[in-house]
Amino acid sequence: METKFEIKNPFHFADALNYIKGEVEFRTVMSSHNGSVNLVALSSDSHLSEHPAPDDVMVYLIEGEVDFHVDDHIQRMSPGDAMLLPKGVLHSVKPLRDSKLMLVKIRP
Repeated sequence: METKFEIKNPFHFADALNYIKGEVEFRTVMSSHNGSVNLVALSSDSHLSEHPAPDDVMVYLIEGEVDFHVDDHIQRMSPGDAMLLPKGVLHSVKPLRDSKLMLVKIRP
């Protein structure tokens, strides 16, 4: 396992990444040949353009509120909501306010 986080010590996901106005920030919590856990901070005036899911992904909204565009649908996500995306599915994300997501990527 690769990580820059301290092993065997608790941390708070929401505090592990800061917002930067107009930008989307990514931070890898841990990774291995099987996949990774990543944090994403989206400031309210940013967005993630449409892109394919790189692996099978579980998206978990830690804080904020986002419109998650998948196929021709918009799914509104609130804190505590999760969504599963298979590898290759096109999606985009528009935060309605500053928001933080956790991505769990599993390589098939």
